[in-house]
Amino acid sequence: MKQFLFFIISLLFISKGISQTEENYIIQNDTNNHKLIKGIILDAGNDIPLPYANIFLLHKNSGVVSNEAGYFSLDISSSNDEDSIRISYIGYKTKELTIKELKISSNISLKEDHLMLNNITLFGSNPDPIKIIEKVLENRSMNYKETNCKKHVFLRNRYISNVKEINFDHKKSSFLDINEKRIEILENEIPQQTVSYKDFLGDVYVLKGESESTKLKIDPVKIIELEQKNDLTNLGELEETFKKEFINTKNNEYWKIKTGIIGGKLEIDENSISVGNNKSEENTDTLTNQNKELFRSQKWSIKNLTSFSTFNDEEEWEFLHNTNKYEYTIYGATVANGEEVYIIDFKPDHRGKFKGRMYITMNTHALVRVDYEYDKGKVGTDLQLFGIGFSENTFNVSIYFEKKQNYYQLKYCSKMEGYEYSLDRSISLIKKKRRLFIDKKLEQIKIGINFSGASESSIEMLVLEENKINQDQFYNFIEKENTEIIYVDQFDDELWKGYSIIEPTKQMKEYKKLK
Repeated sequence: MKQFLFFIISLLFISKGISQTEENYIIQNDTNNHKLIKGIILDAGNDIPLPYANIFLLHKNSGVVSNEAGYFSLDISSSNDEDSIRISYIGYKTKELTIKELKISSNISLKEDHLMLNNITLFGSNPDPIKIIEKVLENRSMNYKETNCKKHVFLRNRYISNVKEINFDHKKSSFLDINEKRIEILENEIPQQTVSYKDFLGDVYVLKGESESTKLKIDPVKIIELEQKNDLTNLGELEETFKKEFINTKNNEYWKIKTGIIGGKLEIDENSISVGNNKSEENTDTLTNQNKELFRSQKWSIKNLTSFSTFNDEEEWEFLHNTNKYEYTIYGATVANGEEVYIIDFKPDHRGKFKGRMYITMNTHALVRVDYEYDKGKVGTDLQLFGIGFSENTFNVSIYFEKKQNYYQLKYCSKMEGYEYSLDRSISLIKKKRRLFIDKKLEQIKIGINFSGASESSIEMLVLEENKINQDQFYNFIEKENTEIIYVDQFDDELWKGYSIIEPTKQMKEYKKLK
């Protein structure tokens, strides 16, 4: 409750973006002689981009994946024109090209590679998709083994929030510095969008415990955070007004916040009265806290996707656990990494939520890839109560696994969630003096809020390399006390020169600092 009084003010942490056209380059050089080859992966039949395709340098035994729009960027600094690149995408024919060929054209088209069931003799009889899906869960422990390992990963967090409507109705105020005109100025200055990105490249040490949860340690190579900073002059002035009032609160006085019939006392102290970050006050302790928060957030993201990839969550993996809510169609079959796989489409009956496509191996019944989302008209949490609205209206997932030795490792996972929210209520902040019977009202501000917005958050992780380690290797590694974070206010192609990462999205390239 102590920060709820700044609810109105917190709505100001919003920023704008600028639109550009997606660029497609072939070769870029930097001052350190790094060379990048850039291109796009397309469906040969309709020129639709293929997201999350594998682009693999054979002589380096390393590679990347294309982003959600099919674009990729690959470091070829130590390669020559005759070295080969392999492009693969489940359900499509694998293509190998030399770097020389890619210099001629970086638009790479892949042809679909699947057979309809009536043309496949190896089936014998039509397989039952529900039985195939049941085998996926039955064989989890055999197909997806948990091991102590060291992973080299690239992680990207994205957050975008948009204000659709915001109106402040100044009803009453005994604060001299807070009047209708002041509220109107703040309302008119509110920008409409906030955008933030955080990229992480580094090693992740994983220790699987038998009776305890998974332990993680991270060793960052490079961290870049891109975030719009707004001019909060008016916000700071308003904050100071509140600060003076709160600091001058006497022992026999207290503050109360109220909306409708709901209300509660506020515990006020000087440390809780702050908005935003004051970089001028940073010290060593602040830096340490930043690193702790960084480590905590990165570990949470990695754990979130790793846990998600186990298929344990029956709500988010409803189409695996509750097959009675879905309709399944075996679209055909293809080959992925040398294994024959079923292609199974699914959609909900009136009870399910998701639609998508799965790729399941015929012999081991391992789920090697799935792309799915909410079906039209379906939502997650949906709350409309007392003028407060919240709806989870977007849920998109792409995930795939690679077979290493005799089990399947997570290679890539992308998870995007979108929400809509609204508030249409009056909020009062009241200062009172304690008395024997009825407490006396000393000061009050009452503002009506009509607010609606939407946000979108996503996490994606690419596992570039994975190797087994023992317990000693895990415990002997000590995380750094301080890790440099590169803060930027607009995207620059130089930021990741020399590294194999997921190509930045169109939104990241378009992002510019507001003047």
